[in-house]
This record gives sequence, C-alpha cells and structure tokens, in this order.
Amino acid sequence: MTTIIVQTEGEKMEALRAFLNALKISFEITNDEYDADFVKKIQESEEDFKEGRSRKLNLDDVWK
Repeated sequence: MTTIIVQTEGEKMEALRAFLNALKISFEITNDEYDADFVKKIQESEEDFKEGRSRKLNLDDVWK
C-alpha cells in the first residue's frame, strides 16, 4: 500500500473526497492541529526574539 498525504480544505477537499469515492479508493481524513498551549509558547518565543530577548550560543560551547 502507498500513502499519499494531501493538505487541502474547503471546496477542494469535497472534490477530492468525491473523486476518491468514485474510484473506490479508501482514505482517511484527519484534522491535525497543534495544541493551543504549544502554539502560544511558540508565538511568545518569536515575539521575544523580535524584541531582542535572545542570546546566541557558540556550538562548541554547547557540547562541553
């Protein structure tokens, strides 16, 4: 079996669903969304970076 991952929504999703049903191809629909707390942390981190609240690390210092 081969897996194809398609990312679409709205009318395109309905057309794709109809197409797959017409060809009798089995498919699975999932709505993978990120956890709201995770998204908030990422957005806060991006804002911190924009505001200069970050620091650079030398890669050699990381592995000491």
